[in-house]
Amino acid sequence: MKHIAKVKFQKENMISEYDTRDLDLEVGDQVMVEWEEGLKMGIIIKLKNCDTPLPSLKPLQRVIRKVTAADLDYESRKGHKERDVYQACLGKIKEMGLAMNLVKVEHIPNINKFICYFTAEGRIDFRNLVKKLASDFHARVEMKQIGARNRAKMVGGIGRCGRELCCSSFRQDFDPITVRMAKDQGLSLDPTKISGVCGRLMCCLAYEHETYCACKKNLPKFGKKVVTELATGKVTKQDILKQKVWIRPEDGGKEVEVSLNDIKKEGFLKTGKKK
Repeated sequence: MKHIAKVKFQKENMISEYDTRDLDLEVGDQVMVEWEEGLKMGIIIKLKNCDTPLPSLKPLQRVIRKVTAADLDYESRKGHKERDVYQACLGKIKEMGLAMNLVKVEHIPNINKFICYFTAEGRIDFRNLVKKLASDFHARVEMKQIGARNRAKMVGGIGRCGRELCCSSFRQDFDPITVRMAKDQGLSLDPTKISGVCGRLMCCLAYEHETYCACKKNLPKFGKKVVTELATGKVTKQDILKQKVWIRPEDGGKEVEVSLNDIKKEGFLKTGKKK
């Protein structure tokens, strides 16, 4: 039986699956795993068994070992270097007057390389910046431009719901989010109310969109004429989850709240004629 560990990397706020190689591991253990450029430290957040035959599985990288004191010391020294380069890069960006916002710096010791992540409105000519940093720190320097959502994922934060951002806690990919999703759920289309801390539409708009669309199919649309025992008039408002609508009577009286069951019992047509 194959044992799989889900490992979270705090700095990148990302989760990946690794082959445990039958090591004695528990949830919460800090481990060193195979990475593109050597080894990387992460924490196990879930362990699972996989009965699928190995040949049919996508090859997984491996957990190498539990974290040792030497690994922790190595990560500490690596963190100091990243902070030094971050501060130096900030100073040079200001000195050169570049219209960019530095997000974080990642050090890859195996190949003596620093990756500087930044956001900007357009294209930035950072060639001189890279030359100066490479000269000062005697290392390769790469500048990588990222979007607003990836910045929020790296930095983290608290959403308007009061919980940790979805992108920095469990989401791995960014699905397309549209204003139509907010409209289908009857939410305010005010950008300040449906946007996350990244300034883009909130990822959670997609979570219940399918359910809302299924529930809306049963309700008469806005402006449709409805005939019930209580009133005959046009639909002015919907409560999708409670399966209710509000009707403005033709005679100009007060709006009437009607449940879907009442409408089904009485019947309604687009013409407003009772079945």
